Amino acid sequence: MTSRMIPLTQFFCLHKLMQFLQKVYDFYAWFFSHRGVQDSLRDVESPQHECPPTSVPPQSAPYPLTWNEIESKIREYIALIDEKGVVSLASQYNGNKYCDIFRRENGDFNICYFVHFPGDDIRWVVRIPIVPVIQDCQLKIESEVVTMLYVRKRTSIPIPQVHAYGESTVLIKGSTTPFMIIDCIPGRPLDRNIYLNATEEQRRRLFQDLVKIMSELRRLEFPAAGSLLAKAGDVCSPIVGSALSISANELQRYGKGYGDAGPFSTATQYIAYRYRVLSETYQLPTADASLDSIMSELFASDSVSEQITKLLDPHWDHGPFVLAHQVLRHDNIIIDEDDFRIRGVEDWEFTGTVPRQLFTPPPWITGHDCAGIDENKQELLRSHFYLQLEAASRTHIHSARLKEDWDTQRDDTLAVAQILRRPSTLKHVYYKFIFSTLFDADAKQVISEARQRESFSIEAGNRLEESKRYTKYLSDRGLLDEQDPRITAFLEQAAALRKRVDALR
Repeated sequence: MTSRMIPLTQFFCLHKLMQFLQKVYDFYAWFFSHRGVQDSLRDVESPQHECPPTSVPPQSAPYPLTWNEIESKIREYIALIDEKGVVSLASQYNGNKYCDIFRRENGDFNICYFVHFPGDDIRWVVRIPIVPVIQDCQLKIESEVVTMLYVRKRTSIPIPQVHAYGESTVLIKGSTTPFMIIDCIPGRPLDRNIYLNATEEQRRRLFQDLVKIMSELRRLEFPAAGSLLAKAGDVCSPIVGSALSISANELQRYGKGYGDAGPFSTATQYIAYRYRVLSETYQLPTADASLDSIMSELFASDSVSEQITKLLDPHWDHGPFVLAHQVLRHDNIIIDEDDFRIRGVEDWEFTGTVPRQLFTPPPWITGHDCAGIDENKQELLRSHFYLQLEAASRTHIHSARLKEDWDTQRDDTLAVAQILRRPSTLKHVYYKFIFSTLFDADAKQVISEARQRESFSIEAGNRLEESKRYTKYLSDRGLLDEQDPRITAFLEQAAALRKRVDALR
């Protein structure tokens, strides 16, 4: 057998292809586990948006907007923003100093303009809520500001400083637009490749900081579950108000009810509220749904309702409740590339106080949000994190208290907590982490047996008929074959990269 040296240009192109293919795999794993909007508007952690640039009423059409309709609304809204107004607004809150925009990004709920003041080398972020996505922008901003000010005052957790917030008439002509101005944290977002390929020492530093952050949040205790709001308009004096969440926001937008949103004085009340949101989320229609997929969802949802009792503990029912960052994904953690220390934690919107049994490690640690990662690597990652928690618990009382709480958690209860927090993960998390702890048989067999129950069969049949009506609704309007624009972008990149690799052969 002979060997041939690969030219460096070809090697790097192939390496780049492998990195890209990993991203494609990760994306499809995410997309299908989170139920893309074309097939179902149940997932809501990616841009999903609605209408004009002011307070938006709930969806009045019989069905929610499709992905492309939503994206069109988003583009229309962003196009209305005057970038000169953005610069002027930032300058106003820094002594009218000159600044310019050096980056723009839009995420799930905000368009962010990164501005630089060259005179003193300061970088800020002007965050403008994408109003078509959010039912009550002012309430969301108020809660986020109150939470960030409280966390900065009561902990050493590195989070952006809030420089200004409120409403402005210079951002969109003829409209009063909500905004926030916060620090731009130096560093880079933590991503999957970074922490999977880190050295043991780098991971040790990363998890030391993460354990400290979680321990400091754990010690922030409150008498009720909900979201922090300003007391009598004073953002420096928080009170616990009604619970704000991404999934509840979506249900409101589609005119769906989910009952009382609190605040809640018991864990039982709060967990029941979260299950109502989950149940209503899976009442939203799905195009071209099969009976098998409907029964799979329905069975999982019913089974989770039965598992909720495992989360209830009479000793914890009346609190205290603790402050939880609801979207502590790895990309919301900013690290220093050199020493792997955490420089900042971002995206505090929808943060709230929760029962202790719902205060869990981040989902990329538990494995609930790690599609595509080798299970051995995931288990190694998790064990490294818990080793740092064990070490910290021997010298810090708050880490010891956190460990005591988490020692009571089991894999199945952690999974139920994740599903209640993010309903879009229901099928993926239930069938990977919960089902096998309850049944010895194959899922198809167990679901087939459940179909024999009249109530289950009738509900599944009703949902199938609703899916057919929704599919016809889309087809009649030429909307059925729309493709998620992110898939289109990925496929275009893949085709271009494939041509380059073929040319090197």
